[in-house]
Amino acid sequence: PRVEFCGYSIPHPSENRVNLRVQTT
Repeated sequence: PRVEFCGYSIPHPSENRVNLRVQTT
C-alpha cells in the first residue's frame, strides 16, 4: 500500500488528502 500511496503522491500532488487517507488505512 505504501507504494500506491507514494505513487499518486507524485502524479497527484494536489490529492495529498487522499494519500493521507490511504496511508492511514
